[in-house]
Amino acid sequence: MAKEHLGHLNQDLLAEILSRLDGPNLAAAACSCSDLRRVAKEERLWVDLCHETWPSTKEKTTHNLISSLGGFTKFYADSYPLLVYRKDPKVPRAASHVSPSDFVSFIDVYYKKKCIFSKVLHGISGTDDSCDGNENFDWWFLDCPFRIDVLNYQRGSTALDDDGFDDGQDVQDHDEVTMASLPSIPMVEKKQRGNSKFCRKLGKNVRLSWVLLNTKTGKAVNLSSWKPILVQRHWPSESDFLMRFGCVVPVEEQLLPCTSAECVISVRCRLLEREGCLRWTEISMYVEDMEGAHVSGRTGIMLLEGALGCERSRHNWEVEMGYGEYMREKREMVQKKMKNEGFADMLCLFSGIALLGSLCFLVL
Repeated sequence: MAKEHLGHLNQDLLAEILSRLDGPNLAAAACSCSDLRRVAKEERLWVDLCHETWPSTKEKTTHNLISSLGGFTKFYADSYPLLVYRKDPKVPRAASHVSPSDFVSFIDVYYKKKCIFSKVLHGISGTDDSCDGNENFDWWFLDCPFRIDVLNYQRGSTALDDDGFDDGQDVQDHDEVTMASLPSIPMVEKKQRGNSKFCRKLGKNVRLSWVLLNTKTGKAVNLSSWKPILVQRHWPSESDFLMRFGCVVPVEEQLLPCTSAECVISVRCRLLEREGCLRWTEISMYVEDMEGAHVSGRTGIMLLEGALGCERSRHNWEVEMGYGEYMREKREMVQKKMKNEGFADMLCLFSGIALLGSLCFLVL
């Protein structure tokens, strides 16, 4: 259709046509001509896209929050592209004072393109309960390892129904705590083909999004890699599996001695033979430096704030290549550290032998 004829079409009809596009194609259509740009700016189109991409945004309170912080168009533009790692990243300067209560997390888990779990976390989970009116609460949080728990495999937790939402029933049996359920997976498939095939099936079908929103600045960022970075069998049994998602965040020199850190989203699940289905047991997020050590709450908060201004890409291959480059640099750093420590150990050993020999010579 010629561009000059678009102006003669009803605006509602154009909006109906554009509503069938995904986010990248809708943005591309908006760049083609002024008529489509005018229609593509309608907020309701981006509201529907955000609700479809992140069902956790459907909640009324969060819907109103996003609308008050620049709208769903801005939220989609910030949250859809993923963080990409560069070898010489530009490190954004974080705000001088950041509080855990400034953040809201939108977590959505998918299996075979169907959303099976959604949750909204206001602030950092566990910090409000741990405060108890204690003025020293900041010291407790800032000096402990940074961690955000979405699900806990614990006694006395609250059960969730098959859609991942609270059903109001307390669970007392430790073995029966099931936070969210994936569609049933036949046990015969695992037994015949082995764990490696089962891990590949999880890597192919499971997707996770973790959008972090700063309620003061209105900036948002997706901290997940969307696809699992790692899927493997996990202790204590062959029925337990671990999936890792995440991204790489540049680090300011005053925060850590390394140039980058990894935001890790850890997902643990268990294959129940009795029920023949996969159950979540844990979803959590923490931050590791390049040596694999967990950072403190103070550093973790600053890194998350800095991630809001990091470079992003909507191309998955670019994100995967960047992460691969980070892992190579991490391995090189670990190998260099081990080499230096080995040299130091040898030096101490020879120094000890020389000292012992000198003492023996003096005694004789």
